[in-house]
Amino acid sequence: MRPILFDLGFIPLRSYGLATAIGFLLIMLVCRNIAPKKGIEKNKMVDILFILVLSALIGARLLYVIINYQNFINDPLAVFKIWNGGIVFYGGLIAVIITLVIYFKKTGLPMLRTFDILAIALPLGHAAGRVGCFMAGCCYGKPATDSVSNIIHEAHNAPWYAVNFPGNVNSFAPTEVYLHATQLYAAFYNFLIFCFLFFIGQRIAKKDGDIFWWYLAIYPIFRSINEVFRGDTERRFFIEDVLSLSQGISIPIVLTSLYMIFFHQKIQKTRTSRA
Repeated sequence: MRPILFDLGFIPLRSYGLATAIGFLLIMLVCRNIAPKKGIEKNKMVDILFILVLSALIGARLLYVIINYQNFINDPLAVFKIWNGGIVFYGGLIAVIITLVIYFKKTGLPMLRTFDILAIALPLGHAAGRVGCFMAGCCYGKPATDSVSNIIHEAHNAPWYAVNFPGNVNSFAPTEVYLHATQLYAAFYNFLIFCFLFFIGQRIAKKDGDIFWWYLAIYPIFRSINEVFRGDTERRFFIEDVLSLSQGISIPIVLTSLYMIFFHQKIQKTRTSRA
């Protein structure tokens, strides 16, 4: 719960930035480990990862600015002040997919096979980033009990899963209130997704792209569940207090992914056999 780990005088070392950097390194290590086994050069993966980081940052920030445009009308330059917080994961994910599809078409690299590698590594880096969210206090949860006033300053009455951001830190989250640790929930389920795809997904995948589609089917489900416990006020809703923006985006992603996993290949085989 320390948004700024160290203040070096001329520049502060922010916990979220450090966690993001660690996440990127973890993604790179996993990709470099898997790539040769998939017939892709390690150096090619490094190039792809730098494209991924840049496009993810732009896409994640752009979607945040679009859905919170009223906050930037009077101060357009604030769009570039990303250190003040404000990114949306789905914006980054969509931007990465679009950018890499264009890149793969130009370079001739195997697109679905490369997406499989990235799909395995991404959840581990995402888990590290969510720990950074926890340290900064962003993406915080709802109060962990209906009677919040009864547990303020009373840790022994708080649920075991609740977290309390102290009032003496410059946190994005409300302070001195016990909240759902949604950032740590996200870190945990992303780590579980990584373990599943790394240890099991590679064994059960029948064709290139299966792991990628499994990731796009599994992550949105966990994300949608976690959204129920989110309490940050900057989120947007398709249906107020019923269906959040992230949940709304998750629905078509899950349906498309399940179709690609279970039905698309069967339809193609049926057409081939008829021909």
